[in-house]
Amino acid sequence: MYVGRGPDFIMLGPMKTGSSTVWNNIKEHPLLFEGDGWGRGFQRPLEKEYHYYDGFYDHRTLNAYKEIWSTNFNPKIKNFECTPAYFYCPLQMSRLLSDFPSIKMMICLRDPVDRFLSHYKHFRMVFEMSTNPNSIEGVKNRNGEDFYNEHKNGIDFIANQRVGLEPNKLNEIIEMHKNQGWYTKNRDEHIRYIDHPKHRGKYLFNGTGNYFYQGEYITHIKNILSIIGKPNFDRNVLINKFSDLSGSSEDKKKYYNSIFNFLEIEEIEINENLKVQSHDFNSKLYDASSEIEDEHIEYIQEYYKPFNKMLNEFMKEEIF
Repeated sequence: MYVGRGPDFIMLGPMKTGSSTVWNNIKEHPLLFEGDGWGRGFQRPLEKEYHYYDGFYDHRTLNAYKEIWSTNFNPKIKNFECTPAYFYCPLQMSRLLSDFPSIKMMICLRDPVDRFLSHYKHFRMVFEMSTNPNSIEGVKNRNGEDFYNEHKNGIDFIANQRVGLEPNKLNEIIEMHKNQGWYTKNRDEHIRYIDHPKHRGKYLFNGTGNYFYQGEYITHIKNILSIIGKPNFDRNVLINKFSDLSGSSEDKKKYYNSIFNFLEIEEIEINENLKVQSHDFNSKLYDASSEIEDEHIEYIQEYYKPFNKMLNEFMKEEIF
């Protein structure tokens, strides 16, 4: 029986950096194959994510993971997957690269302050939608029945999530973060939580340490570099910017073509109108913008300055 060769390419990156949009678009390429995770027993928390190296690692074999792509017998067709969170999870990244040391990796980065605020607003929205018994009626009242009917599956999915404790408000997050000892403890708890078998890839997304930690890009990039070495890093890692993905049609075309060229497959036209969850969609469900003040933004900007400086030096260009 042919087990499959596993993934040739994986998409990585922090939350809210465009991975869902990119995944939705590139999976239409005839030379990219996302496999069948659901059919192989990898019930993913999100459609695009398999989470083998955290949620399933303790009780599923590597061959079981490879079988996700076992129906692809064509070596010209690249197997790919998208579990972005491995990027900021050192143990999971080490496991992945131990099994697939030559895997191609695409990392999408976004201005860390914008990413932080988008992450924050997203989980404030999820909490409100999943705990307020009148949330769906509120969406209908604010946006109309047609909006609800068009997005019913996505809205109902969000409303039925279980998010546990209420995410802290932004002013609370920043006050806790100022206690560096507390932040380090919270961050490390998050990393341990990810690898616990019971959690099966259910990330502690609203952990205060996680909001900051995901945006420390140079930390995560250097972790990958330490595992595979610079020659493999230069050959097998592509870093793209969210600003190009959200820019002009020409910017988007260059963004996607950079991926296709990196994978040595033909360039194709991308359907820019493909619907994915967006900030505009989220804000129509619940908008937490009023909780964000200028002093909060200034604090987050100052925190990321040294990380951005090290990233720019590493990349030899000004990224952020």
